[in-house]
Amino acid sequence: MGCFKKRLKKPARQWFFLVLAAFFLFDHLSAQAALLIWPTSLPIPAGEKAAALWLENRGTIPQVYQARIFSWSQTDGKDVLAEQEALIASPPLMQVEPGKRQLIRLISLTPAEPGTEKNYRVIVDELPIKTGATPENTSSGVQFRMRYSIPIFVYGQGLSYPRQKVDETPSLTEAISFSSLGWRIVKNGQSTFLEVRNTGKTHVHLRNIGFTSAASPPKNEHAFTGYVLPGCYMQWPITSATPTSRNRQLTAILNNQQLIVIHHAE
Repeated sequence: MGCFKKRLKKPARQWFFLVLAAFFLFDHLSAQAALLIWPTSLPIPAGEKAAALWLENRGTIPQVYQARIFSWSQTDGKDVLAEQEALIASPPLMQVEPGKRQLIRLISLTPAEPGTEKNYRVIVDELPIKTGATPENTSSGVQFRMRYSIPIFVYGQGLSYPRQKVDETPSLTEAISFSSLGWRIVKNGQSTFLEVRNTGKTHVHLRNIGFTSAASPPKNEHAFTGYVLPGCYMQWPITSATPTSRNRQLTAILNNQQLIVIHHAE
């Protein structure tokens, strides 16, 4: 069942979080050039059981990192993380010396059902560490210094990862219609939101979501960015300054490849 009807059944804990758009627009994630993380999205194709995530400490002192994997869904237009046991990170705790790299294996213990995409996020936390400390004696109750969130997509037979051409310029010469996406304007109290629904079987990554009067990229001041998971919808707050009249169309760049027109859903 998709996110339109599904509601989580009270997992042990849930996390609502904001996705930083910059995390998904570059090849590497970095914090003040001290840590590189790549890749910024991780597919596990059907028939495979693991993916590789790399950390590189570009700082001058050792750093300790903790990796945890959560299931990822979208409910009421928001991202939701919940505890799960189908995917694990190995190692889950590590110390990375200056100038060194660390491989984290993301191991799938439960394959996705045929024709489905399962969505997860690996959360990498930078932990404070005292001189002479090791990952084994670092307290699990300490406050995190930096946090990184990387999406993972596990595929069942019959589905494949929609490749993102991160290093290439997307095609913006002509917008094409994308039938599995639809938009509408919704109100919640005094707030107004742009809602985009995905009725397809795989996630989409959208950037420069905005209203235009022609098939061209929207202006940055009214553009949004984000993932919409299969069978789910996401919402972005809009103001009176956001142009939404019926003589305009909603466009976005899909998976960093193609300018698309998103149809209006009545």
